[in-house]
Amino acid sequence: MVASVPAAILGTVAAALLFRPAGPVSPLAAGLTAVSVLLIFPLAFGINYLSVLTCFVTQRYLGIQWARDTMLAFFSGMMVPLTLMPVWLQGVAWALPFVHFTTTPASIYLGRVGTAGALGLLAAQAAWALGLWVVGKLIWSQLVKKVTVHGG
Repeated sequence: MVASVPAAILGTVAAALLFRPAGPVSPLAAGLTAVSVLLIFPLAFGINYLSVLTCFVTQRYLGIQWARDTMLAFFSGMMVPLTLMPVWLQGVAWALPFVHFTTTPASIYLGRVGTAGALGLLAAQAAWALGLWVVGKLIWSQLVKKVTVHGG
């Protein structure tokens, strides 16, 4: 994930120069957006870690990677904006961690939520990151007892 930081910075700078997006609604929104963007790293780690642990059980990688990437793109709003989804599907999206990759930082940046709402979204984002780490740790502690490695 650290290796993707330079590309993300370069892409952000290029997009800012090419498209001249509107600034954040306030300095507080800018700071909270930065916190949200930083919380994406442990969140992404948790999701990737769980998908890799699934590979231990299934001994397959490609299908799991495709499923993970598709769920992330769809339920985060990257593929279809959440506001265009039916209300019930929006509820499903908000019940999953994927929405915190794009919709949470964008909502804070654009001022679509107030300070209390932004803090709530950040708390949910942090809770997902912590929860995925704990679940991953529990699964790893069980898998390490069952995995057999053959070879030299």
